Amino acid sequence: MASFYCVLGVWISLLHSCVTGYPKQKTSGSEDIRNCTVTPPYLPPTVTNTGERLSALRQLMRSHNLTVYIIPSKDAHMSEYIAERDKRLSWMTGFTGSSGIGVVTLQKAALFTDSRYWTQAERQMDCNWELQKSVWIASIGEWTHKEVPAGGKVGLDPYLVSIDDWQSYNEALEDSNWIPTPIEDNLVDLVWGAQRPPPPVSEIYQLPDNFTERKILGPPVTLSGDPLDTLGKTDGTTDITRTVHWGEPTPFQKEAYTRVLMGNIDLSRLTFPARTSGRMVEAFARQALWEVGLNYGHGTGHGIGNFLSVHEWPVGFQTKNIPFEKGMFTSIEPGYYQDGEFGIRLEDVVLVVEAESKYQVSETPYLTFKVISLVPYDRSLIDVKLLSQEQIKYLNSYYETIRKLVGPELERDRLHEEYSWLQENTKPFSRATLMAASLGILAMSALTSTLLTGM
Repeated sequence: MASFYCVLGVWISLLHSCVTGYPKQKTSGSEDIRNCTVTPPYLPPTVTNTGERLSALRQLMRSHNLTVYIIPSKDAHMSEYIAERDKRLSWMTGFTGSSGIGVVTLQKAALFTDSRYWTQAERQMDCNWELQKSVWIASIGEWTHKEVPAGGKVGLDPYLVSIDDWQSYNEALEDSNWIPTPIEDNLVDLVWGAQRPPPPVSEIYQLPDNFTERKILGPPVTLSGDPLDTLGKTDGTTDITRTVHWGEPTPFQKEAYTRVLMGNIDLSRLTFPARTSGRMVEAFARQALWEVGLNYGHGTGHGIGNFLSVHEWPVGFQTKNIPFEKGMFTSIEPGYYQDGEFGIRLEDVVLVVEAESKYQVSETPYLTFKVISLVPYDRSLIDVKLLSQEQIKYLNSYYETIRKLVGPELERDRLHEEYSWLQENTKPFSRATLMAASLGILAMSALTSTLLTGM
């Protein structure tokens, strides 16, 4: 049972919230986001005033003969979690999301970020900043070409941009005859000045041998054998997301949630040839949403570090990710976001394993994903009518695994309320029950119609 300690703490926390009750649902309204179309602009109290900072930055840009300055959200190590002194984009814009790029010209400023953060950005940025709903460097090139005359210098801190991204900036800007220019003295740091926080002084410690030995013995970015039995009771990395509803969901919310779940299931149970790239199968997570004209504006998944980053390169479903091999970990996390109303994300961690295919004509076995996240989905948001029999079968099998593996852990720790919640929320789904209910509704409708006709 030690295999599941790494997620049990998160799991128990979720169960405690479910058992003890959720806070009342709060709907997002216009009062908590900025409105730059009125005079004077409406700014909520969560906004940061960036006028003086931008003015000082533009003065430095002129002194360096720059027409555009780009502010990434990374630090010099491309770290996932950065120190306070390295949160340059956050300090410059007021936006505290984990992913984004700031682009400043001598007249305008724009934040580029994905759909996870659009509402957050509208709550945190003042009207000095435009929100551009994209994270692609090509989009930055298009915006720059539109806003600024061709032929100028684009400044970047070379320590904050990867080699791949630098090449992407070159490609995005070359049509406009722009020149990406390395500026080693970070201009935001110069504006920040003495207010910039000091370097962190956290203790550096040695990674235990039971982690490092596994990585030495196996191929890079993979782990051999049982993926969790080396993690111990508290160490390790996991990344699980569940969306829950605290009231009565609308039919549209239920459909959107169910279609996100369908995408999660369809990709998780997919069988594919070895060395398949994630970008080739990523659409399986979006298909159910695409069928009704919905989509999500972020990646479908990312590599999971054993002890380091939650989002760890180079595994995942994006264009530049490497092909899947047995032993790799990745997340699968489709979602849907309705601006100003609600957001949905269903994220699981999966292990790439050999598939048990009917035929084995290839020398290299086909692959599939094994879900190692053990947390049920919100039943109140699932519209079983939309699920196929195969999807229901998969979901029931997943719930049986949760009962089998997590249930005894809860009993051993005498978490009786949580155990009862688990049993209730992992009951198998059945279309037979649904059909019986539907037939009852049809019968009642027919009876009502007959009575009305007789009248």
